[in-house]
Amino acid sequence: MFRLFVYGTLKRGQANHRLIPPDAKIEKALCGGMLYDLGRFPALALPPSLMLALGTEDCEADAKLSGQPRRDMLRRSIQGELVTFRDPSAWVPSIDRLEGYIPSSPKRSLYIRVLTAAATAGGESVTAWTYAANALPLGSMTPIPDGSWASPRQ
Repeated sequence: MFRLFVYGTLKRGQANHRLIPPDAKIEKALCGGMLYDLGRFPALALPPSLMLALGTEDCEADAKLSGQPRRDMLRRSIQGELVTFRDPSAWVPSIDRLEGYIPSSPKRSLYIRVLTAAATAGGESVTAWTYAANALPLGSMTPIPDGSWASPRQ
């Protein structure tokens, strides 16, 4: 099983949700970090202390990674969805492309796929992959203090 925390255009009802497997289990969840509004999409800033691992080209091996989330990893509450699905090699590469993540060259990536802590609406602490900003000038972006991004008005 592959767990992915989504907080923007991959959420239900958003423009890129079509990249999520149709049989995925989706539930409300929270993640640590700080969220920024970039207009058409958001960016999640995660300090290194909240990153447990960096994603690779081997999505099946990545799915087997887990860590023990610490309570302090959820000190900020970014609102999103925890998406759980099988066969990550069929789905994750296209999501990596959308996010501008190049597993073989993370330094050149717009976002990076990292393993971090998340909490389900039911209070269960889990580890999940998410996409964190890597090459964005977040200092000039608008923070979202409540941690909840909504798509821009049309």
